[in-house]
Amino acid sequence: MMTLSLRRNVALLLAGALFLTSPLAALAQDAGDAVDTTKQQRRVDARSQDRIDQLDDATREALQAYRAVVWETQQLNVYAEQLQELIDQQGDELDSLQAQLDELQITEREIMPLMLRMVDALERFIALDLPFLQEERSKRVEALRDALGDPSVSVADRYQKVLEAYAKESDYGRGIGHERAEIEGRVHDLLRIGRVALYALSLDGSEVKRWNAQQEAWEALPGHFAPTVRTGLRMSRETIAPELMLLPVQVPVERPEQAQPRAVSLSEEAADGDAEGADDNGEDTP
Repeated sequence: MMTLSLRRNVALLLAGALFLTSPLAALAQDAGDAVDTTKQQRRVDARSQDRIDQLDDATREALQAYRAVVWETQQLNVYAEQLQELIDQQGDELDSLQAQLDELQITEREIMPLMLRMVDALERFIALDLPFLQEERSKRVEALRDALGDPSVSVADRYQKVLEAYAKESDYGRGIGHERAEIEGRVHDLLRIGRVALYALSLDGSEVKRWNAQQEAWEALPGHFAPTVRTGLRMSRETIAPELMLLPVQVPVERPEQAQPRAVSLSEEAADGDAEGADDNGEDTP
């Protein structure tokens, strides 16, 4: 009897142990599954966070690129406005240039006859002027005529050459000059006082002459004027400092209202001091 009761108790204990062990095993299994699920979710969350971070970086880069494009667009718009202003100004300049070209064609037709008349007047002036640098001045007039007839020379260059020739002739009247020329078969040194007077001195100093504009011929002067003419030649060559010269000057015969001041500095007292050597024709004034 006792053995049977013991077996029954053991059986009950085993049954209770089995009853208690089954829920614990199930709980352990559930806990392991939960841990695995949590780990897997964490990995998914980590990958999602990586994608979010990547998308955030891409978004920031795209935003920066967008801002850069907007800034560049604004700069280009400002530059385009400036270019448009320049284009408008250049258009106005083109219209102005076209108008000037149209006027230039008319001006060219009118200025050519004017330049021809200017060259003719210059040639006549040289012919009537004191006979100095005749070859040089004649060649200058010939060069002007060649330039006026040369189609490769522009109208502006032609006009400039004409003005330069006039300026050169004008300069002759503002100072003194010298040259060497042959007069009546003898070589003389010529002294020019502006356009007021022209004197000639032979190389040996034995002959002193003055150009008579009214008679268009050379006339002899007394020999005591030779040192003064020689001094003037030295001043013209700039070998000595300028000084006062006393030389006879021919006074043009003009009406009082047409009289012009003489452009040479000479003393009025020379007539008294040199009266014995001056001509008695009433035209010599120192």
